[in-house]
Amino acid sequence: MTPHDVGSRYERQLLTQIGLEGLPTPEVQHCPIKGRRFRLDFAWPDRKLAAEVDGGRWMVRRSSKTGQAVPVGYHNSKADYDKLNLVALEGWTVLRFNPEMVRSGEAIRLLKEVLMR
Repeated sequence: MTPHDVGSRYERQLLTQIGLEGLPTPEVQHCPIKGRRFRLDFAWPDRKLAAEVDGGRWMVRRSSKTGQAVPVGYHNSKADYDKLNLVALEGWTVLRFNPEMVRSGEAIRLLKEVLMR
């Protein structure tokens, strides 16, 4: 998985930072609950740890056919909350980051702290 395979520019930036820090490679667009359609931006399933990058108001995914960005919903919608609550009930820890946290290095510092424990 390369940074270009990831949805938003902030997701790509965080994936690049993860690689530069030598942290364990996450699964990208991981589905943590069988039978559910939602995905987590980054996941370390063996640790039940996930990272979500909220890049803006719209959640966007790349079309597998055209490679174009396709809006799929709003961040902070009921469906977004439902997803996070469901994975929490399954024992997952989800760290959420906004673009400023990725740009400033705050996101990678927190991920490094958690993943190096």
